[in-house]
Amino acid sequence: MRHYGYYPARRKSTGIAYILWLFLGYLGAHRFYLRDYGMGIFYLFTGGGFMIGWFIDLFRIGNMVDIYNYRYAQAPIHHAGGYGNTYNNTKNINNTFIINNMMKDVTKVDIQDK
Repeated sequence: MRHYGYYPARRKSTGIAYILWLFLGYLGAHRFYLRDYGMGIFYLFTGGGFMIGWFIDLFRIGNMVDIYNYRYAQAPIHHAGGYGNTYNNTKNINNTFIINNMMKDVTKVDIQDK
């Protein structure tokens, strides 16, 4: 699930999410950080879901950050027209394609000797 490394500006950090959870989690800061505004407002008015939701999030933050990064890292791919160079100016534009929602560099060819 971690094929979002080409978009470092959009990625959210697991460490920052845990820090926000620890110090301001009862106010939903980690939920707002991960763009989960509905639950953020719920946590804000209920003190982290009466601290029950706040405690459960201790075990869910890693997965929540991965889901956020997976969803938002793919957004520029669909606006790039299906192919092209959207992440690294040193590569040739014509050699990078999107195949099954993953970027592939077609200049690397595996040759099997028989």
